[in-house]
Amino acid sequence: MSSVRAGALQAQLKTAVGLEPKHDLREKSTLKKLLGRQNPAGEIGFVYHYKHWKSLFRNWPDVALVGLGIKGSAVLETRDKGVKFFVGSRDQLSGTAGIADETFGQKQYRYLMDNRKGMSVVLDIGAYIGDSALWFATFSGIRKVYAYEAHPYAYGMAKTNIELNGVNGKIELHNMAVGNEGLIRLNDGKSSPSDRLQASADGKLVRIVTLDSILAGISSNRIILKLDCEGSEFEILRKGMDLSKVYLAQLEFHNAVPGKHAEIVGALENSGFNVDVEHRTDTVTGYRDFGFIYAKRE
Repeated sequence: MSSVRAGALQAQLKTAVGLEPKHDLREKSTLKKLLGRQNPAGEIGFVYHYKHWKSLFRNWPDVALVGLGIKGSAVLETRDKGVKFFVGSRDQLSGTAGIADETFGQKQYRYLMDNRKGMSVVLDIGAYIGDSALWFATFSGIRKVYAYEAHPYAYGMAKTNIELNGVNGKIELHNMAVGNEGLIRLNDGKSSPSDRLQASADGKLVRIVTLDSILAGISSNRIILKLDCEGSEFEILRKGMDLSKVYLAQLEFHNAVPGKHAEIVGALENSGFNVDVEHRTDTVTGYRDFGFIYAKRE
């Protein structure tokens, strides 16, 4: 964001929430006043998000300062567990803060950690910026997290965040896709949590490995599986594959065809899992045919 645009945005924000021009938005007392006001309408509605993020991040002023264009980058630190995320620009902020909220605020993968008794290894497929892998790594008894992220941009962010938290030895990160064995060229530009695995004319050549081969390479026989691959889950979990090493799983499904998730439910039940399904609705798009599948062996 240019300094002129940032200055204009800050002046507009002050006017909208009733602050005087003399107030310095870099001061914590001013930010507290800003975040205490009612959510203004229109293009500066991001104040609403800051009021929420204040409860999520220990260093919440840095979130606001990056969003306002006053700071170019920041390291965000969650109140829950003190995990750090690097944000290199205002454009990165909403995506990073939003995914951190899902994992550390809403505790989206609580089911896996609540039922982890006797299990110490996590396989995280669709690691994105490393948020879920980092969350798993904070729990006692979890000795290793194997994390796979296909998209080069997200992989780079995950690598940075894992190094930032000093858990390189606990989290083993791979820039690989999971599916049918082969190679795929992926755009190495900015990616989002909802990006599907789609070949690109240019970018980085990424290896595709099968879930079978990954499981075969892990010595544990009681693996926790987290899978969030924006539609690739149907290719990854093939009918008849050997899931005997997996004892607990949480999978996000995205139905291109209504009810298609029943294929995965059937495959898990045939492998000896007790399965529950939770349907969700996207509050922004209204999309309804997605949700979570929870699977556990007794």
